[in-house]
This record gives sequence, C-alpha cells and structure tokens, in this order.
Amino acid sequence: MQPRREIGPKVTQIDAFASSLLEESKRFLEKAEDDEEPATSAYLHASSLLAFCALEAHVNAIADDFLSRAELSPHELGVMTEREVRLERGAFQVQSSFKMVRLEDRIDFLHARFSGLPIDHSNSWWSQLADATKLRNKLTHPKDQVSI
Repeated sequence: MQPRREIGPKVTQIDAFASSLLEESKRFLEKAEDDEEPATSAYLHASSLLAFCALEAHVNAIADDFLSRAELSPHELGVMTEREVRLERGAFQVQSSFKMVRLEDRIDFLHARFSGLPIDHSNSWWSQLADATKLRNKLTHPKDQVSI
C-alpha cells in the first residue's frame, strides 16, 4: 500500500489557482458579452477552455483533500490521482505512471464515494456538463469549425 499523503500547502495553492482560473474565465465571458468587442468568438473559446481548466483543478483539489484517508483502496487512490494500479506480489499497488480518468467519471466517483449517494444523472446540471464537455472536446480536438 502506498503511503498516505498529508494535506498541506499544495491543497491551498491548487484551490487558489482553480479559483483564479474561474475568475479569468468569467472575465473572458464578460468581454464576449460586450457588443463593442469584435473578438467575441475568441473570448468565448478562451472562457470555455479556462472554465474547464478551473473545473478540473477544483476536482483535483477535492480528490487531493481525501487522499490521506486510511480506508481508501489502491483502486480508489488510482482514480483519485489518475495513476495506474497493478497487481504486484499479490497486492494491488498504485504506480507512478499516468492513467487518465474521464472528468465525469472522477466527479461521479468522488460524489458517490464521499457522499454515499450516486449522482442523479437526470439533473439538468449533469446534462449541461455533458454538453459542455462535448463542446470542450470539439474545441480541443477540432475536426470541424466549432461555433459557441
């Protein structure tokens, strides 16, 4: 089993950084809404991408807050830290190699694991997150022109 991480300055730093990213996103959205600005599309793109950076940073901070809990299994730690988990010498071990976990899956896991309740995927915010994720993916991996 991997040693547990202590909560410390890193959590405070990532929380502050996540908040600053969200504020930057909101500022770009304000600029996009200004009728006098000719670069509306660029501001909307920047706002959307920064909003996702902020969301992912907040999710990372939440996961980091829970890492010191002794009852977490290696697989739970693997999801929370986005690390590979392998069976070594009869026990599961968290590896240093990166293993991406979809943002929606991490949110689902964190909510269910630490609230004891699954997310109600029929809530409007969940479908809005899914739509926003599709848009972010189209902006990040463009195959066609994307309009916001």
